[in-house]
Amino acid sequence: MRLLENIHRGFWSQNQFYSVDIQSVYMHIVIPESYDDDSNGICPPKENDLQEGILKEARVRPLSFKYRQTDNGLHIYDYPTTLVTSYDTARMILDIYADDDDDPYARIRFYQKELDLFETTLRIILNRAFIAEKVHSYYSEKSESEQQSMIKQIEFIVNNHFFIERY
Repeated sequence: MRLLENIHRGFWSQNQFYSVDIQSVYMHIVIPESYDDDSNGICPPKENDLQEGILKEARVRPLSFKYRQTDNGLHIYDYPTTLVTSYDTARMILDIYADDDDDPYARIRFYQKELDLFETTLRIILNRAFIAEKVHSYYSEKSESEQQSMIKQIEFIVNNHFFIERY
């Protein structure tokens, strides 16, 4: 939310300021296709190919993000940290000893279910009502017209340039 509601103001990258047309912003939420106990992290190697941008004023504090500039626009990539928490929770649950028969595929199925639930939750909550609620709660001191402008801006990206990708 903080990123999408403030990106139209431009951002800094490598000590240079970049202006942004909101119509050219694309948001990519990247989650793994699967994970296992041997993973050192859940971010794909292509993250190293991305640049880092900073919104110096993103509501209450600066916000850094990963991006790639292409001919058709600014592509922002987010690797949700909440997914790490979900993964750790799944691993803790699976490490609990139970008297059940050993099922070598239970771990894989459980991890896959966690990833699918995470993706489904993202798709469900990103709707007009959720966006409006967040904007109203964070910006109750702003005028109704300013709030509606923010809602339209975020909705445009979510409805037209928003992707949940598996790697």
